[in-house]
Amino acid sequence: MADDNGLISIEIKGMEAVNAQLKNLSSDLRQKVIRAAASSSANKIKADALTRVPRRFGFLAASLRARVSVKNGNIKAEVVAGGSRAWYAHLVEWGFQPRPKMGKKDAWGRERKTRRSKQVTRGGFVEGKAFLRKAAEQNFENVINQFSAEVQAAIDKHFSAQARRESRIIRRARAASGLNEE
Repeated sequence: MADDNGLISIEIKGMEAVNAQLKNLSSDLRQKVIRAAASSSANKIKADALTRVPRRFGFLAASLRARVSVKNGNIKAEVVAGGSRAWYAHLVEWGFQPRPKMGKKDAWGRERKTRRSKQVTRGGFVEGKAFLRKAAEQNFENVINQFSAEVQAAIDKHFSAQARRESRIIRRARAASGLNEE
């Protein structure tokens, strides 16, 4: 589920029936249906991550975004934290090792020679909060079910609308030709 870069990617398998029906749709409609379902799934994870994100000033919570992008026909939905005001999002998510506290410096920024000029660390590793990872893991099954249900509902809606259009065309053709329905 997580790759070497720390990103969580989900590949949905077992939706053969839905995939077969998706192939009957035009490519534009197929992309629209999948994009809408992926967007709502990403927003569900974002909503859960908002409840888990630690708040001090609110910049990190405000930086959460659910994005959907299309590249080479592949649709990618992601929940992203960070930005110019919350540049520290990765530190909160994954944790960090504090930088060592240095000795006193002179006016030119050079280390002053003192009896205690050794580096002093401020503490051990600071554990991350894993608010995004926990939100993705907790909602994994629900998001998959919601995604497949939304895709199926959109396909059913399209085919029922198409059937209504076809029956309307048939009725108009019969009325124009003078045939009455029995």
